[in-house]
Amino acid sequence: SLGGSVAGSEGSTFSGSTTLSHTLRRLYASELRTVLEKMREQQAAARQDLICSFIQFAADGNETEVDAVIQKGEVLVNEGDYDQRTALHLAVCNGHLGVVKLLVEKHGASVHVKDRFGHTPMDDSVREKWPVIANLLMQ
Repeated sequence: SLGGSVAGSEGSTFSGSTTLSHTLRRLYASELRTVLEKMREQQAAARQDLICSFIQFAADGNETEVDAVIQKGEVLVNEGDYDQRTALHLAVCNGHLGVVKLLVEKHGASVHVKDRFGHTPMDDSVREKWPVIANLLMQ
């Protein structure tokens, strides 16, 4: 056994194998931490990819996919991309009234959330000249 004592030539014991066992445990723990950190990084990257795909569905006006992703619980409706833009921001910018209604009325998307530039979906609707969407966001 690696962790036990070994009898010496004169009946004494020594713990050389204990030192080896301790070293192996430390190396294993260090390697395990490294592997776990890499897994966390990969999970975070995969999650960000999923959020960006969801936001792209909204930007494209794809109501079916937007609804499906939210229904599956894969993303939260107010999650943002690298610029903190949400699905609602992009649906508004591109004039997709159906997606805007879906996000706000069915899934409770916040009309007050700000992106990295300090803009709300309402700001975007005014800038992009979508009065029907602006009226919906004011309700």
